[in-house]
Amino acid sequence: MIKLLHDLGIVLNFRDDEKRPQLRNVNILKPSWATDAIYKLINCNILFKNKGVLETTQLNNLLDNKRYPVTQHHTLLQLMEKFELCFKMPDMEQESYLIADLLDPQEPDTDWGYDDCLRFEYHYDVLPSSVFSRFLVRVHEYISQKTYWLTGVMLAHENNKALIKADIEDKKIMIWVNGTQQTRRVLLGIIRGHFKVIHNSFAKLIINERVPYKKTYVGYNRLLKLEYKKIKTEYLDKIDEEINVQDILNGLITQDERDEERKEKRMTDDRSIHFHGDVKNVNVASGDNNEQEMTVTSESKDDEAPKPEWAGRWKLALQIVATTASIGIAFAALYTLFAE
Repeated sequence: MIKLLHDLGIVLNFRDDEKRPQLRNVNILKPSWATDAIYKLINCNILFKNKGVLETTQLNNLLDNKRYPVTQHHTLLQLMEKFELCFKMPDMEQESYLIADLLDPQEPDTDWGYDDCLRFEYHYDVLPSSVFSRFLVRVHEYISQKTYWLTGVMLAHENNKALIKADIEDKKIMIWVNGTQQTRRVLLGIIRGHFKVIHNSFAKLIINERVPYKKTYVGYNRLLKLEYKKIKTEYLDKIDEEINVQDILNGLITQDERDEERKEKRMTDDRSIHFHGDVKNVNVASGDNNEQEMTVTSESKDDEAPKPEWAGRWKLALQIVATTASIGIAFAALYTLFAE
């Protein structure tokens, strides 16, 4: 019953959260109790001026002490971590957290050498700002030299470093990885793995994965399909050059990983295949609230017959009936429980 109420958004319960044991024993009967506090913090001018750094002792002054006693502060911070809004900062005198949405937008001097880097990019039809802020929170353990800002971060893993930048206006995320050529694809794999989790949490977001090559781009899915069909080369008209498909892929990802990706994407033809995510109400907790309804058609589903309008209405009606019945059953069970 608790799981049903949580799924319906009536209460919050995180009993399946293995990373945060404290949250497993917390039941929030009014979700607005949590969302109101989170809104208060991410819209706080004091924290904005402090570039997103929140010392836990500040919560006494930033939140209503009666509604949010000090005993509940840690619960709120764990909720913000769970929703990928902040992370705990290491090596600080005072226990502190960094709220990614409040970082300085100014890019620092990274002294980055862009030549001879392994490159990869994500191009979006719509790029919600929450995609990158969530990514930064997820990879905070790899941050190098405390180099991060609102739309960028520098990471390090073993003998390799990576620079990741988001261009919200041009709707793309760019990745550069340098260092040892034999191991830099491992770091790229870590980065792509985190973006994959974030992308899969959406329902109608279209992303094109692209590999920059000289003055043009090569579609990553296109390369996978060419290799699957045992086509060794591809002619790029824009630069008048023929590229070796396997050489480019070998620099990005291992053969076993490529085979696994092909299975996941079910590549059976030459049509482009996209990831999808929901851009409606992208990240309410972080204030990234895009209310427009979007209609996005997947190129991989062009052969599906269009459904009649009445079918969609019946489906919606059945969903409403099912949801109403579920709520009724839940409250009836609660009434019976308390009546006894």
